[in-house]
Amino acid sequence: MATGNLAEMQWVDIIPPDATATPLDFAMVAATLAAIAIVIVAIYFYLSRPKQQARRKILALAGRDNLNNDQRRDGSHLIAKELGKAFGVKRLSTVRFGDAQQKRWETFLQTLDTNRFAPQTPSPDNFSQLATEAISWLRLRS
Repeated sequence: MATGNLAEMQWVDIIPPDATATPLDFAMVAATLAAIAIVIVAIYFYLSRPKQQARRKILALAGRDNLNNDQRRDGSHLIAKELGKAFGVKRLSTVRFGDAQQKRWETFLQTLDTNRFAPQTPSPDNFSQLATEAISWLRLRS
């Protein structure tokens, strides 16, 4: 046993010292938060685009099978309103497509107007076909 002063003796630790925690790198935390914020903002702007909103509303309307006559007529008005917002026009007749599709577009508009304003209400099959075609016009114009 060593003789001497206790203060001069070197003691051996029985319990190892705690590992020192590395400080968080501020730049890494800031970059991660910025990346998350950019992704959230991009998703928000993608989902809030008028075409995406119109597509969601028309899809929800087309998925309902139990619509009565008045709801189908109102749905036809909603389709026209949402297409107008998506294309950024007040009158759908001003929307232009290529020569090959313009005739189909005009036929679609005529069917839509018939469903909206004719004395007889649109049939369920006619209405679901109209909604499906409206969604295809939104995809075509994207």
